[in-house]
Amino acid sequence: MSYSSYLKLNVLYLNKTDIATKEDIDNDLVYWAEIFKATTWEELKKICLKNDTFKEVAQVMYKSNVQSQEKTIMEAHEKYMLDKRTLEHELQESKEELALLADEKAALTAENSTLTAENSTLTAEKSTLTAENSTLTAENSTLTAENSKLSTEVSSLMVSNAKLLALLKQNGVPEEQIAAY
Repeated sequence: MSYSSYLKLNVLYLNKTDIATKEDIDNDLVYWAEIFKATTWEELKKICLKNDTFKEVAQVMYKSNVQSQEKTIMEAHEKYMLDKRTLEHELQESKEELALLADEKAALTAENSTLTAENSTLTAEKSTLTAENSTLTAENSTLTAENSKLSTEVSSLMVSNAKLLALLKQNGVPEEQIAAY
């Protein structure tokens, strides 16, 4: 890299104002260093009270910073409003979703009540059918016993009938007469 006479670079050491030369002081470089080192508006105002030229510099810096602060405040407000609208929209969506879920819950609760009632009805029907089945089983047992008893009586009657027929034949009753009975 080469340097030419067309470019002059001056460096201002902000923390070295105590070793400033008379030329640095005459050119107000010490004031500039103090201005750049200031960390509060109060420090800046105190420094600028010493020199009218620097009062104007301080006012320009203050106005520039205030505008920057106002811009920052406006941007923060815009972000706040955008965030607020987003949250309100999300809240509205959540309310709508909650309402849908409440409707769905109500429908499912109603369906559950209907199914519970149907289940109770079917349980009662099952109990009735079980009772009827027990009754029919008992009747079947009774009828089976009666049938068995009747079968025994029929067998006994058939034996008695066969004996009677044999007796009638022995006593000489003609078969045409026996067939009529």
